Amino acid sequence: MPAFSAQPLRRKNRTLAEEAVAALMHPIQQGIWQTGDKLPSEAELIRQLGVSRTVVREAISRLQAQGRVETRQGVGTFVLPSPVSTCPQEASPDSKIEDSAARLELFRALASESAALAALRRTSADLARLRHAASQLSLAPADSELDPQTEIQQAARAFFHALADTARSHYLSQHLATLGYTASPEHRLPADSHAAAAQRNWIRQEYATIIAAIQEQDATGARQATCAYLSRTVA
Repeated sequence: MPAFSAQPLRRKNRTLAEEAVAALMHPIQQGIWQTGDKLPSEAELIRQLGVSRTVVREAISRLQAQGRVETRQGVGTFVLPSPVSTCPQEASPDSKIEDSAARLELFRALASESAALAALRRTSADLARLRHAASQLSLAPADSELDPQTEIQQAARAFFHALADTARSHYLSQHLATLGYTASPEHRLPADSHAAAAQRNWIRQEYATIIAAIQEQDATGARQATCAYLSRTVA
């Protein structure tokens, strides 16, 4: 494993997660970590960066969304080839809107198919993981280093990531991670804390419906529940 050493992060005008992303990107950009290299363990990153497990996981999630790393379940996180830009000129507002709509559509299709496959392949351990991810929507630790919306977004990522893993499809999991889960409705919660709390309760109920179909191994029901949830909330 390539050597990695970092000074504990200091807040500037960025969040701790943003600082952690920058710290992890540095050895990738400098060639210290090259394509295929395995990143240090989560425990080592926590020690080196001087931050919590939550911040390290958020940073890794953001790097996954940028296509810079991939996490292989039970193996570790690895550096991916640098993405090649196919848009040398800044996109117009209209093209950005069209791109956003396409991402939402793709996310809905991938997540719905993941749910259907998850219903066919789930284990009791998978169900426990899905329920745990859904339960995080009701938790908002007072001493958390992240704002409430980020906490909710992390829970959403954990849920959809667990859904893809339960489907036993590396490609579905990879593509959902590449999208960054930003197409899910949890990324458009209102800033008002009371409104966000109501949204959390509603989303948790929707997750429960999806999980119930998966538990019953009802592939059609799981697909429809996921599609209906995302269709109601991404418009």
